Amino acid sequence: MRLLLIIGAAAAALGFSGGWITRDAFADAAQSRKLTESINTLVVREEELRSGIQTRAASDIDHARDLAEQARLFGDNIRSLSDEVSQVAEVRADLNLSAGYVSLLNDAIAGIDRSSDVPDPSGQSPYSDPEASAVGFDELTRWQLATVNQYEDAWRQCNALIKWADDNLVTQQED
Repeated sequence: MRLLLIIGAAAAALGFSGGWITRDAFADAAQSRKLTESINTLVVREEELRSGIQTRAASDIDHARDLAEQARLFGDNIRSLSDEVSQVAEVRADLNLSAGYVSLLNDAIAGIDRSSDVPDPSGQSPYSDPEASAVGFDELTRWQLATVNQYEDAWRQCNALIKWADDNLVTQQED
């Protein structure tokens, strides 16, 4: 009887431990399936992110190339215009602008609007002074070219600032 009790106790212990091991195996398998699904989801998301980053990088590179080409074309145009200005300046070195024309330019640069002024009773425009001024055509052309150069410098600085803001501020906000 004692043997029977020992065998029964051993069988019960073996059955209990077998059930425990089987339950653990099923729990481990379920957890393994969940972990595998999570890993697969993360892998798919990583591939989507990599693809998006590669697409954006390619787009940014193309945009940078376009901007570099535009800058090169601007530089070529400036050099060409500088050469032409020099040639025109030689031809027109003796031509001076009228005092009225210089007044008109100065008012335009200063933003003065004379369209609402009471007209002169003689019918003369305030800019009709035909007397020659000390300002020559070549000086005006050089001033215009310098203004274009200033504009392009400001344009480059603005683009650099925009790029810096995109790279630094937008990235910080996303974090």
